[in-house]
Amino acid sequence: MVQPEIKNALQQNRNLENDDGMTPLDTEIASHDCCVATSNVTAWRVLKNISGGQAKHKKYEAEYRSLRSAISSNCLFLIRNVHLRQEDDVKKSKVDLGEMLHLAVSSAGVGEDIVHYLVDQGADVNSIRDGFSVLDACLARNGVSESVLGKHAKLCKYQDYSLCTAAKEGLAGLARYLANTARKGSKDGTRQRDGGFLPLHLAASRGHADTVKVLLKANSNVHEQTDGGFTALDLACESLAKASPGSEVYSRLCRTIDILLSRNCKLKEFRGEQELDKARQHIQKAGAKEGGDKEEPSKADVRKVAKKRRDEQDEPLKTVDREVKAKVAEEEKKTESYKEAEKLAKKVAESREVLQASWRGPDRPLSGI
Repeated sequence: MVQPEIKNALQQNRNLENDDGMTPLDTEIASHDCCVATSNVTAWRVLKNISGGQAKHKKYEAEYRSLRSAISSNCLFLIRNVHLRQEDDVKKSKVDLGEMLHLAVSSAGVGEDIVHYLVDQGADVNSIRDGFSVLDACLARNGVSESVLGKHAKLCKYQDYSLCTAAKEGLAGLARYLANTARKGSKDGTRQRDGGFLPLHLAASRGHADTVKVLLKANSNVHEQTDGGFTALDLACESLAKASPGSEVYSRLCRTIDILLSRNCKLKEFRGEQELDKARQHIQKAGAKEGGDKEEPSKADVRKVAKKRRDEQDEPLKTVDREVKAKVAEEEKKTESYKEAEKLAKKVAESREVLQASWRGPDRPLSGI
């Protein structure tokens, strides 16, 4: 449904500037935040459909033209508008789109639909920026599924990393990628040891809770012990005893212990359960502070929500497409009817000629029927 305010602004005077140097469309864009909100695409459609592209938005022209700003704003409609508006001779090259792809996978809040669009437009999935490939940046932030980049995306900075190294540094996305890659190669990367420690032990001892989750999901044995006989819970409690309460490391270790306890991991070498009680109390306080024990939505849920939002935005275009297809089908049916009528007329003419030939005598012609 077209916003009446924007419609009136365009019909009265498309480009009259006020004291602040803003056109009517600027005012509507500012009030509805059309530049950065994915859902507010009506202003742009009004600009295109009603004014025939004549209305100007002077204040937001720079932001409107900037593909980088559009990506940072997580607005797929604006990205499409900016990218497709450019002339063919100045259209972004694959290298430039590769830089935009780097920005997309590295920025918080940017959805997979934007990454998918850039890849479809020919962005170089192996472009390098500051020593990081696109896949490196994607796995480092762990906000977008690496599957969106396709099978040709390669590691650069992390190409020599093992699963143990990823666990040490708390690179949850890289740990998931390496575990899945090892599984596809018929290897169990989660059982590789580094100095007698499994990846799960290395991540738990450093409080890398997200990495611990990834490794447990990759079928790491929570009861597996180090060469010295310590479980992952032993190592996490030992590190918690040395950490300063209130620090970030302390909070991470408490989360790690909570995750391990939820998988029924037991203490073996670490004596006393004071650290377990501390971790439970910290988690309870953190949950009460956040207004409950809410779990963050899974990536699958986030992708479903993004897909639903994208489908809702594309519904008007789909409706028009369906109407066009229905009309085309109707015209095709009419064409087929005309062809059938022509065939029938041809058969009638042939039958008439045969009938005339059968009735015609040897000495006299048959009069017309």
